[in-house]
Amino acid sequence: MISTFKYIQAILFSSVLILASCSPNNNNNPQPILPAQPVTAGVYYAGYELNGTNPTATYWKNDSAVRLSDSTQKTYAQSMYVTDNDVYVTGYDFTGAKTRAVYWKNGVKTFLTDGTQDANTSCITVVGSDVYIGGHESNGTKRVAKYWKNGVPVSLTDGTTHAGVSCVATNGTDIYFGGNEFNATNSIATYWKNGTATHLSNGTTDGHINGIAVSGSDVYSVGQLLSTAGGIHIEAVSWKNNTLTSLTNNTIFGSCTAVALKGSDVYVTAHEYISGLGGNTNAMYWKNNVKVPLNTGTTELVATCIFVKGNDVYMGGFHKVSANSYIPKVWRNDTLIPVSTNSPMAAINSIFVK
Repeated sequence: MISTFKYIQAILFSSVLILASCSPNNNNNPQPILPAQPVTAGVYYAGYELNGTNPTATYWKNDSAVRLSDSTQKTYAQSMYVTDNDVYVTGYDFTGAKTRAVYWKNGVKTFLTDGTQDANTSCITVVGSDVYIGGHESNGTKRVAKYWKNGVPVSLTDGTTHAGVSCVATNGTDIYFGGNEFNATNSIATYWKNGTATHLSNGTTDGHINGIAVSGSDVYSVGQLLSTAGGIHIEAVSWKNNTLTSLTNNTIFGSCTAVALKGSDVYVTAHEYISGLGGNTNAMYWKNNVKVPLNTGTTELVATCIFVKGNDVYMGGFHKVSANSYIPKVWRNDTLIPVSTNSPMAAINSIFVK
C-alpha cells in the first residue's frame, strides 16, 4: 500500500522535478542571470527553466524572466511571496550529492541548510518583518518536517518517522503549516497550528495536504487521499476544518494542489487523470465545489498554484508535451497568459499577484 502510494504520488507531483534534472537532446545556449527587478504591481510567478543542461530557478514578473542562478548548478523555485519592497523566492539546489534548502530575497541567495543532509523548502509567507519558510530536512534516516523563522530552524516532528511541510497560511498571529507525517505504515494528512499537529486522515490509508488557507476560525486544507473503494484510487479532496469532501468521488486519479479564499468563496486548483494513471490530465479549479475545466483532456496539463485578486483568479502550472518538453502555463480565470521562455522544459510552481 505505501509503496503504491509513493509511486503514484511521485508521478503526480514530482515528475517535473525528476525530469528537470535530465538533459534533453538540444543545443540551447545557457541563458545569463538577469538582474532582479523593482517591486511594482503585477503578476509574479516562480518555477524553473532548463538552462543549458541544468534546471534554473526562475521567476517571471509580467512575463519578464528573472533567473536566480546560472547554468552551472541545478536550482528549483517552489514558492514565492511579494511585499511592498521585496521579492522572496524559496526552493532548493542540488550539490551533486545532496539538496540544500535555499531562498532568494531580491535575487540574493541564502542557504538554510549546509548540504550535509537532504533538505527542501516548499512554501513561504511574510508577516511584518518575519519570514516563515516551510519544508523538511533529513536527519540521516528520516525527513523531519520543519520551518525556518528568519532563518532559524524549528522542527515540527521528532524525526522518528518521515514528515514534511508543503504549504503555509497565516491568520493574525497564528501560523499554519500543512503537509504530512507518517505513522508506522501510512502517510497522514496533517497541519500544524503554531506547532501543534492536527491529523485530517486516520492513517489507515495515505493522505497529504498540498494547500492550506484560513479565514476566522475555519481552516481549509486540500490535497489527496488514497482510496481503496472500487479499487485503488488517489482522490482529490478538501477539508473544511475536519470535514472531508471528495471532489473526484473514487472514480479517477486526481489531486488538489492549492487553495485560495475570497470572502465566502473557496477556490481550489487540481488535476485529474482522465483515462487512468499515466494518461492525459485535465487541469481545473473548483469554485465552491463547482468545477471549472482549463482544458479538455487532449493534452497532459497540470495546475499547481492559485491566487485570487479582485474579481480575477490566477493559476499556474505546466503542459507536458513529451518526456523532454514541458511548457509553463499561467491562466487568468480560464484564459491563458503567455509565458516567455526559450527553454524546452519549464514549469510554474507558485503565483503571486500584487
